[in-house]
Amino acid sequence: MPPVEKMKGLAIVIVSALLAPCVIPVSALAQNDEVRTVPLVVMNQSGQIIQNLTPQNVRIKGAKASVRSIALDTSPRRIILLLDMSGSMGETIDENKRITTWDYTKDTAGVFLKTIFSQDSVALDVFADKERQVVPFTHDFTLIRAAINALPNPRGLTFAGNALQATLCDFGATVGFGDSIVFFRWAILRRHQPQLA
Repeated sequence: MPPVEKMKGLAIVIVSALLAPCVIPVSALAQNDEVRTVPLVVMNQSGQIIQNLTPQNVRIKGAKASVRSIALDTSPRRIILLLDMSGSMGETIDENKRITTWDYTKDTAGVFLKTIFSQDSVALDVFADKERQVVPFTHDFTLIRAAINALPNPRGLTFAGNALQATLCDFGATVGFGDSIVFFRWAILRRHQPQLA
């Protein structure tokens, strides 16, 4: 068995609420002079989003189609912060400073709040053995920060799948493009290292 290196880290997963995205066959783009809106994110090799694209920067292969315009989508988003509050989140990661994974998770959620736009709505949900909404959708990020800081110490079992399913219901019957769940969970990642022969 190859040696295994354990890596601990805060797993932040962004789950689009549109779990079954629409895939448009290229052939459908060229039929009947139909105009389609296609969401597009372009990143460089460093993972940074490239902005200021023009139609000349985009090429569609395999169809007689053209790009008429490109617009930056700045419409408001609904974002649910889902924090794992199960017992494993109480693990101490820095004995000297007495910092737990829970402290680190709350701090990371607070930092994430600084990256979103003021027109976005944010909700705060937590879970262990059950999911519950702490703060419904709001534009008041100060309220969300205060609620995160006031959360009790973690305890209980972890039922992440049930929590995700319950959290999806918080969006209601209509889900918009960009509506997302940001899932904060402490994880131990195992990476196999190759053995030298």
